[in-house]
Amino acid sequence: KRAGISRSGCTWRIAGGRAAVVLLDIDGFKQINDTYGHIAGDDALQYFASKMRSFSRSFDGWVGRFGGDEFVLCAPKGLSEGDLERLFAEIDAIERHAFQAEAGSFSLAASCGVCFVRPDDTVRSLLDRADVAMYRAKESGRRWVER
Repeated sequence: KRAGISRSGCTWRIAGGRAAVVLLDIDGFKQINDTYGHIAGDDALQYFASKMRSFSRSFDGWVGRFGGDEFVLCAPKGLSEGDLERLFAEIDAIERHAFQAEAGSFSLAASCGVCFVRPDDTVRSLLDRADVAMYRAKESGRRWVER
């Protein structure tokens, strides 16, 4: 998917605007796997990815798994304040979903870092800034968004 970011990055520089990247991390995912099992964890990842994929289509974006329990959401045409509010509402809805496993039920929580493309960004600098924002969100108490 990094190649997709790179290709989109070329378009972002030409088009200008407020293209954005959002890094999303499922909070406490290791604990979910350890407590409820890897099959339940995989089901949760697939659910999260499906919801984020559907959401990203609403603004001609895309989402991909970035590694482990992290996802990257790319919005080449930008994210408005309304888009961000809908993203936060979608994350809230995901968090209300109860997953059932043999060991009991659980839910997901996610932290995310939102980063808007700057004219001098490279793929690396863009992802680094989004990563820093995501970890600031986690340090702020998880289930948080940092811009």
